[in-house]
Amino acid sequence: MDKNIVISVKTILIGIVMALIFYVLYLLAPIFGFLFLSTLIVISIEPLVKKLMGIILFNKPLPRGIAVIFSYILLIVVFSLIGTISIKPALDQVGKMLGTLSDLAINLKLGPLDISVSDVLTQATKIGGDFLSVVNSVINNVFAVITIITLAVFISMDWENIKKQFISLFSEEKESEIKGVFKEIETNVSGWIKGQLILMCTIGLVSFIGLTILGVKYTSALAVLAGFLEVVPTFGPIISAIIAGVVALADSPIKAVGVIALFIVIQQLENNILVPKIMQKVTGFSPLIILIALLVGGKLFGIIGTLISVPSIIIGAVILKRVLKSKD
Repeated sequence: MDKNIVISVKTILIGIVMALIFYVLYLLAPIFGFLFLSTLIVISIEPLVKKLMGIILFNKPLPRGIAVIFSYILLIVVFSLIGTISIKPALDQVGKMLGTLSDLAINLKLGPLDISVSDVLTQATKIGGDFLSVVNSVINNVFAVITIITLAVFISMDWENIKKQFISLFSEEKESEIKGVFKEIETNVSGWIKGQLILMCTIGLVSFIGLTILGVKYTSALAVLAGFLEVVPTFGPIISAIIAGVVALADSPIKAVGVIALFIVIQQLENNILVPKIMQKVTGFSPLIILIALLVGGKLFGIIGTLISVPSIIIGAVILKRVLKSKD
């Protein structure tokens, strides 16, 4: 009887401790998110680091530390140019666009329901204002960006040693297999990130050119939006097309039809040419799986969860495939 009581108390204590551990891990989720984002940056930039290390300088290969510093300087310069050229003007245009749509629909009614479109757009403007506040908050959160980049630099500096230390935890028979896992993860994640960046830039550029030819207002904002929404499978391009169509409709129905036709052409170009060519070396997932991953990641960990969701399932798929293969 006493023994049963002791076991019950012990079980309760273990349950409490486990609950506390999970609660602490939940509170530390943003930190783990930063670490994961930093690691993704490390993996994506590792091919560039290795190429720079192959350069012979004064009869010696370029040291890893210098290669890492040059790689991150290049990364920062590229993203700074992108932000200066496209994102800030696009955000300015978004605010003007919402205000213009609200003014154009002040007296418009929706038939017998007598619902004022201006009321709807007022709410949309408030939502848009909240969204812009979030975006501005993210942009102005320099500390978070610096933290992620700093962590990534330090991890890159010691990336080879980190892998060696991790591999040393396994038996000698498993070492080659674990090295293969690392190599496959680096290849797949790096390929996915590069592929997504190429797709986003391509869709954004094609959208900008097409919208400019059609004479649609706020082309920068709509093009940047189309590029960013490329990350969301299936629904991203549809949302981009709807928003661009509404903006064009404010000018004329003919422009709206032209915009919808433009986005249909872009979607066909993407599905039949861009995705097969750009993503052919990356492990493929159905749009449904990617969408679920984005929703779950965003719900649990917000923006960070959305960013790390797809790379997480890529890494998980690589590990699961290796485990199942080793069991067979």
